[in-house]
Amino acid sequence: VTACGVVRDMLGPDVPLLQTVFSPLTIANKLSEGRIIDHLRENPDLIHETLSVIRDVTIEVTKASMAAGASGVFFASQCAATDVMTREEYDTFGVPYDLPVVEAANGAGSEFSLIHIHGANTFFELLAGYPDAATAAMVAATMPAPWQPEVVPVAEEGSGRGAWPTRWRAGCATPGPRDRCLRTND
Repeated sequence: VTACGVVRDMLGPDVPLLQTVFSPLTIANKLSEGRIIDHLRENPDLIHETLSVIRDVTIEVTKASMAAGASGVFFASQCAATDVMTREEYDTFGVPYDLPVVEAANGAGSEFSLIHIHGANTFFELLAGYPDAATAAMVAATMPAPWQPEVVPVAEEGSGRGAWPTRWRAGCATPGPRDRCLRTND
Protein backbone atom coordinates (compact mmCIF):
# COMPACT_ATOMS: atom_id res chain seq x y z
CA VAL A 1 0.00 0.00 0.00
CA THR A 2 2.85 2.35 0.81
CA ALA A 3 4.52 1.56 -2.50
CA CYS A 4 1.24 2.32 -4.29
CA GLY A 5 1.24 5.79 -2.72
CA VAL A 6 4.88 6.36 -3.64
CA VAL A 7 4.27 5.32 -7.24
CA ARG A 8 1.17 7.54 -7.43
CA ASP A 9 3.22 10.50 -6.19
CA MET A 10 5.87 9.79 -8.84
CA LEU A 11 3.38 9.33 -11.69
CA GLY A 12 1.04 12.15 -10.85
CA PRO A 13 -2.74 11.97 -11.13
CA ASP A 14 -3.07 11.42 -14.89
CA VAL A 15 -1.36 8.04 -15.29
CA PRO A 16 -3.48 4.95 -14.55
CA LEU A 17 -2.13 2.80 -11.73
CA LEU A 18 -3.41 -0.70 -11.00
CA GLN A 19 -2.63 -2.34 -7.69
CA THR A 20 -2.15 -6.12 -7.89
CA VAL A 21 -4.55 -7.92 -5.55
CA PHE A 22 -4.52 -11.70 -5.40
CA SER A 23 -7.73 -13.64 -4.87
CA PRO A 24 -8.22 -15.00 -1.35
CA LEU A 25 -7.96 -18.57 -2.67
CA THR A 26 -4.70 -17.74 -4.46
CA ILE A 27 -3.32 -16.25 -1.25
CA ALA A 28 -4.36 -19.37 0.68
CA ASN A 29 -2.74 -21.54 -1.98
CA LYS A 30 0.53 -19.62 -1.68
CA LEU A 31 0.46 -19.68 2.13
CA SER A 32 -0.19 -23.43 2.13
CA GLU A 33 2.57 -24.06 -0.41
CA GLY A 34 0.06 -25.43 -2.88
CA ARG A 35 -1.82 -27.68 -0.48
CA ILE A 36 -5.03 -25.64 -0.19
CA ILE A 37 -6.94 -27.84 -2.64
CA ASP A 38 -6.25 -30.95 -0.57
CA HIS A 39 -7.18 -29.03 2.58
CA LEU A 40 -10.49 -27.75 1.20
CA ARG A 41 -11.43 -31.28 0.20
CA GLU A 42 -10.48 -32.68 3.61
CA ASN A 43 -11.73 -29.91 5.89
CA PRO A 44 -14.03 -27.49 4.03
CA ASP A 45 -15.39 -25.76 7.15
CA LEU A 46 -11.92 -24.78 8.33
CA ILE A 47 -11.01 -23.53 4.87
CA HIS A 48 -14.17 -21.39 4.70
CA GLU A 49 -13.17 -19.82 8.04
CA THR A 50 -9.64 -19.26 6.74
CA LEU A 51 -10.82 -17.77 3.45
CA SER A 52 -13.17 -15.43 5.32
CA VAL A 53 -10.24 -13.98 7.25
CA ILE A 54 -8.10 -13.68 4.12
CA ARG A 55 -11.02 -12.06 2.24
CA ASP A 56 -11.52 -9.48 4.99
CA VAL A 57 -7.83 -8.56 5.08
CA THR A 58 -7.70 -8.42 1.28
CA ILE A 59 -10.69 -6.07 1.23
CA GLU A 60 -8.95 -3.74 3.66
CA VAL A 61 -5.72 -3.79 1.63
CA THR A 62 -7.72 -3.11 -1.53
CA LYS A 63 -9.51 -0.14 0.03
CA ALA A 64 -6.23 1.20 1.44
CA SER A 65 -4.60 0.85 -1.99
CA MET A 66 -7.40 2.83 -3.60
CA ALA A 67 -7.06 5.50 -0.91
CA ALA A 68 -3.28 5.57 -1.51
CA GLY A 69 -3.80 6.43 -5.17
CA ALA A 70 -4.52 3.28 -7.15
CA SER A 71 -6.81 3.88 -10.11
CA GLY A 72 -8.02 0.30 -9.97
CA VAL A 73 -6.98 -3.27 -9.32
CA PHE A 74 -5.32 -6.09 -11.20
CA PHE A 75 -7.19 -8.93 -9.48
CA ALA A 76 -5.23 -12.15 -10.02
CA SER A 77 -6.61 -15.66 -9.63
CA GLN A 78 -4.27 -18.61 -10.02
CA CYS A 79 -6.80 -21.27 -8.99
CA ALA A 80 -9.68 -20.67 -11.41
CA ALA A 81 -8.83 -23.54 -13.74
CA THR A 82 -9.80 -27.17 -14.15
CA ASP A 83 -6.14 -28.11 -13.82
CA VAL A 84 -6.31 -26.90 -10.22
CA MET A 85 -9.86 -27.64 -9.06
CA THR A 86 -13.36 -28.37 -10.28
CA ARG A 87 -15.79 -25.66 -11.32
CA GLU A 88 -18.02 -26.64 -8.38
CA GLU A 89 -15.10 -26.20 -5.98
CA TYR A 90 -14.33 -22.76 -7.43
CA ASP A 91 -18.01 -21.81 -7.14
CA THR A 92 -17.79 -22.74 -3.45
CA PHE A 93 -14.27 -21.67 -2.44
CA GLY A 94 -13.42 -19.01 -5.01
CA VAL A 95 -16.36 -16.91 -6.13
CA PRO A 96 -17.84 -16.10 -2.67
CA TYR A 97 -14.46 -14.75 -1.56
CA ASP A 98 -13.49 -13.08 -4.86
CA LEU A 99 -16.63 -11.04 -5.39
CA PRO A 100 -16.49 -9.04 -2.14
CA VAL A 101 -12.91 -7.99 -2.98
CA VAL A 102 -13.82 -6.90 -6.51
CA GLU A 103 -16.91 -5.13 -5.19
CA ALA A 104 -14.80 -3.38 -2.53
CA ALA A 105 -12.49 -2.05 -5.24
CA ASN A 106 -15.48 -0.82 -7.24
CA GLY A 107 -17.00 0.73 -4.11
CA ALA A 108 -13.72 2.49 -3.29
CA GLY A 109 -13.76 4.25 -6.65
CA SER A 110 -11.94 1.87 -8.98
CA GLU A 111 -11.85 3.37 -12.45
CA PHE A 112 -10.81 0.06 -13.94
CA SER A 113 -10.50 -3.46 -12.61
CA LEU A 114 -8.78 -6.21 -14.55
CA ILE A 115 -9.54 -9.80 -13.58
CA HIS A 116 -6.47 -11.85 -14.52
CA ILE A 117 -6.88 -15.60 -14.74
CA HIS A 118 -3.64 -17.54 -14.63
CA GLY A 119 -3.24 -21.03 -16.02
CA ALA A 120 -4.60 -23.48 -18.53
CA ASN A 121 -8.25 -24.48 -18.89
CA THR A 122 -9.53 -21.48 -16.97
CA PHE A 123 -13.06 -20.66 -15.83
CA PHE A 124 -12.89 -17.62 -18.09
CA GLU A 125 -16.61 -17.24 -18.64
CA LEU A 126 -17.29 -17.42 -14.90
CA LEU A 127 -14.81 -14.70 -13.95
CA ALA A 128 -15.79 -12.62 -17.00
CA GLY A 129 -19.11 -12.19 -15.21
CA TYR A 130 -17.53 -10.38 -12.26
CA PRO A 131 -18.98 -6.86 -11.94
CA ASP A 132 -17.52 -3.80 -13.68
CA ALA A 133 -14.29 -5.44 -14.74
CA ALA A 134 -12.40 -6.53 -17.82
CA THR A 135 -11.19 -10.11 -17.81
CA ALA A 136 -7.98 -11.48 -19.32
CA ALA A 137 -6.27 -14.83 -19.32
CA MET A 138 -2.50 -15.09 -19.24
CA VAL A 139 -1.73 -16.55 -22.68
CA ALA A 140 -3.65 -17.73 -25.72
CA ALA A 141 -3.18 -21.35 -24.61
CA THR A 142 -5.41 -20.62 -21.63
CA MET A 143 -8.36 -19.32 -23.64
CA PRO A 144 -11.63 -21.21 -23.75
CA ALA A 145 -12.12 -23.08 -27.01
CA PRO A 146 -14.77 -20.83 -28.64
CA TRP A 147 -12.25 -17.99 -28.94
CA GLN A 148 -9.29 -19.96 -30.28
CA PRO A 149 -7.27 -19.42 -32.41
CA GLU A 150 -8.49 -16.49 -34.54
CA VAL A 151 -7.47 -12.90 -33.95
CA VAL A 152 -10.10 -10.14 -33.85
CA PRO A 153 -9.54 -6.38 -33.85
CA VAL A 154 -8.89 -4.54 -30.62
CA ALA A 155 -11.66 -2.22 -29.44
CA GLU A 156 -11.37 1.48 -30.12
CA GLU A 157 -9.67 3.78 -27.64
CA GLY A 158 -11.94 4.69 -24.77
CA SER A 159 -14.28 1.72 -25.12
CA GLY A 160 -13.28 0.27 -21.74
CA ARG A 161 -14.74 1.29 -18.38
CA GLY A 162 -14.37 5.03 -17.90
CA ALA A 163 -12.25 6.68 -20.56
CA TRP A 164 -9.46 4.12 -20.49
CA PRO A 165 -8.30 2.56 -23.73
CA THR A 166 -9.01 -1.12 -24.11
CA ARG A 167 -5.85 -2.68 -25.57
CA TRP A 168 -4.48 -6.13 -24.94
CA ARG A 169 -1.18 -7.58 -26.10
CA ALA A 170 -2.13 -11.22 -25.58
CA GLY A 171 -5.04 -13.26 -24.46
CA CYS A 172 -8.69 -12.46 -24.42
CA ALA A 173 -10.54 -9.75 -22.58
CA THR A 174 -14.12 -8.73 -22.11
CA PRO A 175 -14.84 -5.17 -21.11
CA GLY A 176 -17.56 -5.78 -18.51
CA PRO A 177 -20.29 -6.58 -18.77
CA ARG A 178 -19.22 -9.44 -21.10
CA ASP A 179 -20.06 -7.72 -24.37
CA ARG A 180 -17.28 -9.09 -26.57
CA CYS A 181 -14.07 -11.01 -26.68
CA LEU A 182 -10.95 -9.18 -27.80
CA ARG A 183 -7.65 -10.60 -28.98
CA THR A 184 -4.57 -9.04 -30.47
CA ASN A 185 -0.98 -9.99 -31.07
CA ASP A 186 0.39 -6.47 -31.58
